[in-house]
Amino acid sequence: MKMHNYLHRFLAAGMTAIITLSLCTGALAESYTANIMRLLNYEGDVRIVDENGEYGFLMENMRLNNGESLSTGGKSLASVGLDSSKILTLDAMTQVLFETVKNQMKLTLASGRLLLDVQEKLDENESLDIQTSTMVVGIRGTVVHVTSFDGSEDDINRQLLEANPTFQELLLKMLPDNIDGNISQLVVLEGTAEVTYQDENGVSRTILVNAGEKITLVDRNQDNRADGAAAVMPAEKSDLGEETVDFIRGNPKLLKRLQMRVTF
Repeated sequence: MKMHNYLHRFLAAGMTAIITLSLCTGALAESYTANIMRLLNYEGDVRIVDENGEYGFLMENMRLNNGESLSTGGKSLASVGLDSSKILTLDAMTQVLFETVKNQMKLTLASGRLLLDVQEKLDENESLDIQTSTMVVGIRGTVVHVTSFDGSEDDINRQLLEANPTFQELLLKMLPDNIDGNISQLVVLEGTAEVTYQDENGVSRTILVNAGEKITLVDRNQDNRADGAAAVMPAEKSDLGEETVDFIRGNPKLLKRLQMRVTF
């Protein structure tokens, strides 16, 4: 129970940062919108909590409602269907919140790792953005993996990292000296994503990241600015974590689409 108290404290802390960032930028904060969201399947330690803080009963294909939050523990996964052509997979130690905004559902990421598969290209009137503390990712039709970590809550993050060694390994690779500040990484597995971020001088920059590439942005001062110049580099299987790699390997159609870019 102590671990889950940490999870929900962490979710609340992440939401505070997200709301503040939204007021400053006017952008969607780490969000995905859809008319209907359903929990497709899950494994391991997965909890759903309603807006009153009460734990809910989980079952596959259940509809996710306004104000509910979903959290995964160590070595756990959960897949959520967004309408009929988008699948979002929560990796271990990931927390999200579902809200209704103008008759649409919004999924907000507090911290953790997500795999987003947009199976059909969005039309000209649709847009899908993912925002972290250091980047905004514009998506039309692609497969991306996003890592978001807020290093401001030391006690909570210690629990998160101890429960998820693969997440800790990834963060240490990003920051070999120590884990602090806000860290965001985008890995594009199919298609192209457009990343907008603020450099260390507060100037807005936009860069394209293609399939097989990744971009990592670090904000040590937690001022929504990247430390130094952003560099696009080749993606590696280790960027995704063991649980996500196993998930892709277990989905033959998805694996066939992606293995041309990254060796699984």
